[in-house]
Amino acid sequence: MTRRIPLRVLAAIMAAACSSATPPPFANRAATAPGATMLAAQDAAGTVLVAVDHAAVKVIALFPAIEQFGWLDAHTLVGLEVADDGTVRSIVRIVDGAQVEAIAVARADWPHDARQTRLMLAEHDEVWLADCEDRSDADACEDKAFRRVRPAARSTTSKRPQAIDARVVSHASWDTWPLPPTVTAMPSVRVDIARPEHPFGPGHPPEIVTCSSHASSATYPSPEFASSGDGFEVHGVRWIAIAPALYELDGVKYNPIDEGQLVKLYFHPCDATPMDGYAWLGGARWASRQDHTWTVYDGEHAIGTFEASGPLRANLW
Repeated sequence: MTRRIPLRVLAAIMAAACSSATPPPFANRAATAPGATMLAAQDAAGTVLVAVDHAAVKVIALFPAIEQFGWLDAHTLVGLEVADDGTVRSIVRIVDGAQVEAIAVARADWPHDARQTRLMLAEHDEVWLADCEDRSDADACEDKAFRRVRPAARSTTSKRPQAIDARVVSHASWDTWPLPPTVTAMPSVRVDIARPEHPFGPGHPPEIVTCSSHASSATYPSPEFASSGDGFEVHGVRWIAIAPALYELDGVKYNPIDEGQLVKLYFHPCDATPMDGYAWLGGARWASRQDHTWTVYDGEHAIGTFEASGPLRANLW
């Protein structure tokens, strides 16, 4: 589910991101990972678990009730299971592809709707549930709740624990994590940002990104997007790979009533549209999604494919 962010809330989020201290080590381990060996991805049928090596991609398990997940370490996947009535049923721990633990979550302890619950992970194998963590409107979010369920349950609190990190889990608001490293820009390709002379939209006219090379050129967003009344604000462009060439576009999309959605878009130069999905898998490995199919690559070499339509998380530890 896409989450829209009012302008005042979006400004607060961006200010906090710019002023906060260095993210905890739990969030940074992936930076030195040599390459993922297992992946988890969301699909309409549940959570798909996939093994990866240098020559093949193989689906090894499907967990139908898991709707959110994240890696505690290179072997341990933690998932949130949802009951038929829309409440949180349990937290499961999966080690090397096999379920080894299921922690039941009593409704009396956690009465919150699973659709508003967020699974969060932290150092020391801590697993938390959070409610009201990233609602659309902060003013309406008066009853924040956090509860640790592992390794030992704690009572619910309204204070956000400092150690938890939302990005490592497969939330829709963090489609891509961890972020790929930056590489030197390709000298043969130019990526320029410009605001149109006659802007459309109420408060955020679309900024136009133009990619140019000796072979082709393209602009994003399209003229059709601009004329729709939607807006697009560019925060930055950076190159993330040379073979194959890939760059990241960081920004905010606005609808006609000025609600913003933080986005990171990934392009081959000079394509007119971004990939449907992208994931960095450590080292030279990466994956792209087209419709309902993820393709895993090692550099420019395709290793294999698997079916899944949602966000992907790799065991980069």
